[in-house]
Amino acid sequence: MTSTINKYTNVKFVILFLLFVFSGAYLANITIFSPVYFSFILSFPLFIVYLLLYGNFKNNSQIILLYIFMLILFLYIFLQMLITSSSKKIDSYILYHALSFVYLPIVIIFYQQLNVNLIKFIIKKYLFISTLFLIIDALRRFMLVGDDYFSSFYNFKFNGIMFMDSNFSAFYAMTNFAFMYYLKENKFMIISKYYLFLQFFIILLNFSRAAIIAILIFIFLCWLRKQNNAFKFISIFLLPVLIFMIYNYASNDSSGHMKFKIITGTIKYIKGASVNQLCFGNGIFSSKDILGMEAHNFISNDIIEFGFIFLFFRIILFMLLFIITNKYFAYILIPYLIAGLSMTPGSIPYFYAIAGMMYVLKDFNNAKETLSNSLCGTKRKAHGAQEPRHIQKYVEVTNTAQRSDSHAQRITQRFPKPI
Repeated sequence: MTSTINKYTNVKFVILFLLFVFSGAYLANITIFSPVYFSFILSFPLFIVYLLLYGNFKNNSQIILLYIFMLILFLYIFLQMLITSSSKKIDSYILYHALSFVYLPIVIIFYQQLNVNLIKFIIKKYLFISTLFLIIDALRRFMLVGDDYFSSFYNFKFNGIMFMDSNFSAFYAMTNFAFMYYLKENKFMIISKYYLFLQFFIILLNFSRAAIIAILIFIFLCWLRKQNNAFKFISIFLLPVLIFMIYNYASNDSSGHMKFKIITGTIKYIKGASVNQLCFGNGIFSSKDILGMEAHNFISNDIIEFGFIFLFFRIILFMLLFIITNKYFAYILIPYLIAGLSMTPGSIPYFYAIAGMMYVLKDFNNAKETLSNSLCGTKRKAHGAQEPRHIQKYVEVTNTAQRSDSHAQRITQRFPKPI
């Protein structure tokens, strides 16, 4: 019996390992069956069987509400398939969205069952694999650039291994950079500054101005958060200057001019659309017919193709994630919102996988902070005074978990070095 349980535990860990580590491992320019699909196909049946057998939803009103909104988003997306003329391209687009959203509940439900050492191990391998894929993707684009590479930087944006356009690779690297910064700032893992610089350099190599601007603003905001209130107050007056500089640059750029054209076209559409169109949208890929081009930013895309109802549910979903992660979700949300005003990929399972992981890590961060504060308090107590019972209980549980989890110990002994 014990042997059977151990085999099940090992198989489950391998599946969960593959699910998160390859959540962004696309090979769209090489094969239609990317590693991200393979890992998802392995894990999704486990997810369904587990829910049917145990139904282990965490008894938390916020989490239950999150699952309800996820279900609504699933149903709403598949409803678009019914009102839109079915085609292979549309069906794929539907599956990409569904694939992204389903990562969130899977990570929240299953990864809470893992201890902190296993989670650290999985995150390390995720960062390593994703960085490796992004480096190979950039190298391939530079190797296949052609003879006229000096004519335009756009020549470097294609022929990668992962996506059709390097903007998607930049979005992936941008999200990873924000996630690494979160891990470093909250002292969950040791992240080298050289590793962060490498991730930033990868963003630069993808020539995505939206991702570059988003990550620079993100870095500035993280730096500003550590400054005193007087400096923060002065910086508020510098914000309009920054916005004007970005606007001036975008206005004189062909790509930026197109983005403004999308915004004005969306406003014009809202003024002339019917109530039904405003609520439920016009169907997938309808923005190209209405605007004369694809709606690159997520707000225009949601309003025109899915309607204000879908945009409302997306905003509620982001607000719930912001709340249940104790605001840590903002680390990846801020770059998403900034870059998303120019371009947002349809399939971003890694984004929702990281969001789910932030919820899981929230409990470890809270426990670590509670223990740290309590230990600081005990230093001020008289010698021989007894610790509060809840602190004793936490230390006992932590020590017991560390002693009993031989699987985690084997892993940490084998991979002891920080990133």
